[in-house]
Amino acid sequence: MGSRAVEFYFLHQSKPPIVAKNLIKVIKWIDLCEIHPGKLKQEIVMLDLDHHQTEHIFRASGLKDAVMKYGQEMSVSPSSVRFDLLTKCTPLFERMRSLAADHFAPDADHIISLVNDYERAITDLANLSSGQITEDHRDGEGYCPVCGTRITRVSARVAGFSDIIVCRTCSEPYMEFQIMLAAPEAFATMFI
Repeated sequence: MGSRAVEFYFLHQSKPPIVAKNLIKVIKWIDLCEIHPGKLKQEIVMLDLDHHQTEHIFRASGLKDAVMKYGQEMSVSPSSVRFDLLTKCTPLFERMRSLAADHFAPDADHIISLVNDYERAITDLANLSSGQITEDHRDGEGYCPVCGTRITRVSARVAGFSDIIVCRTCSEPYMEFQIMLAAPEAFATMFI
């Protein structure tokens, strides 16, 4: 443990944890009196920053998050902007596939399949309404012209970071793959 680790906390009841070779695991028992006294344990799973795979996990995280940010912007942009953002995503998907093939065997086929699905979902988002969206809601105001959902603005509250502005409904399809790619059997970015 210590300053060279990135910590990920979760509560674990009865299933054995999924722990990849590049993780350090520490278990401590906690007593949550009113919930299940003595039955829950807290596991602290940390990415081992000295492991050779760690740099690839961080690279995958950066690629996934860049696509997610473009997807969020796409969800509130007119079609012309969506197409520009899609062209920025295409090389990121290629880099994800290459990273999976080069550094994530034997899970590479599974990861590449998820990346393909992620790319399809982002492409579908760019092509909503047959590319005829003219409204721009990147200011965080109003309603989505596609699904009618109120545009969501999440305040960053941290200097140097911008607010998240997104149509949550239109973003759900691609976010499913963003989450699946974070799993231990994929890029394992959930441990960052």
